[in-house]
Amino acid sequence: MHQLFDFSIAAGLVRGPVVLFGLSAEEITGAARELRRAAPMADFVAVHHGFHQDQEYRAILRNHADASLVLIGMGSPRSERILLLASEICHRALCWHVGGGTLRQWAGTKRRAPAIVTQLGLEWLHRMSFEPPTRTRYTTGIPLFVRHLLRAATASGHGSAE
Repeated sequence: MHQLFDFSIAAGLVRGPVVLFGLSAEEITGAARELRRAAPMADFVAVHHGFHQDQEYRAILRNHADASLVLIGMGSPRSERILLLASEICHRALCWHVGGGTLRQWAGTKRRAPAIVTQLGLEWLHRMSFEPPTRTRYTTGIPLFVRHLLRAATASGHGSAE
């Protein structure tokens, strides 16, 4: 996700009133500082950590219902819940889960893969090498997800040859 987000920043697409949620208070402050520098046409009207209760997010969003962009960097399913709240309140906004890793890269607390690694499509290998906690996402999570998709396709009749 971070390549698309970085492209959006570089292309000047991140602009107008922006609400930013996620990470720890220290990390989100660092990410917001760098994003303000990189996206001068964006006005970060609300920057909050990712540990509020839903009613607090709801109040923040109501105060910024005219936002054009709501960026979320939290884990699942929390990010999805906050995105639903944002879409109900900020009707004009693009609500985007850019991911905690993306925001951590902007905060400077997560290492970016070298450009050549990203261009070769091997960022997953870089992450497995330098981020041991992410390994299970690739070694366990992906096979479980594929199995779930195959079962769902088979159960709905889309997986059979006719």
